[in-house]
Amino acid sequence: MDSSGRTVVPVMRIDRSLVRESALMLRELSGNGTEAVLLWAGEQKEAHARVRRIIVPEFTSTWRHFEVSLEERIALASALAAKGEIVLAQLHTHPGPAFHSRADDRLALPRHTGAVSIVVPDFAVDWDGDLGDVSVNVHRGAGVWRELASSEVSSVIEVA
Repeated sequence: MDSSGRTVVPVMRIDRSLVRESALMLRELSGNGTEAVLLWAGEQKEAHARVRRIIVPEFTSTWRHFEVSLEERIALASALAAKGEIVLAQLHTHPGPAFHSRADDRLALPRHTGAVSIVVPDFAVDWDGDLGDVSVNVHRGAGVWRELASSEVSSVIEVA
């Protein structure tokens, strides 16, 4: 938080190729009509973060829910810590409109203040990686998420 009590969100930088690859992967993973999830992992230093890679955790899913086991979460955290990385963002699909549900609030993998959760509508069928077509949410701490207005997204995620 800054001196005014606002949550300071690091600027996350990601290569356009990783965003496109994420769109393709989510479409493929949701191809059987179920929710899918992937993670953007990388390094964070003060007010800047850099996405280095995409991780697809082991998960189970239905048409309206996905779940990553506690064991998988622990294994991910351990593997990332060994590389000096963290989960910067979670991306997952919904069967219909993109919004951050109450279940998403509770079950998101990244839980640190400033973490990003991106919800992609319609099982990513038509998503080409445009961040204006998804719901981008920032964790403010204490389990509180805030959806960003489309005009705010570029101040949090820089696609290059």
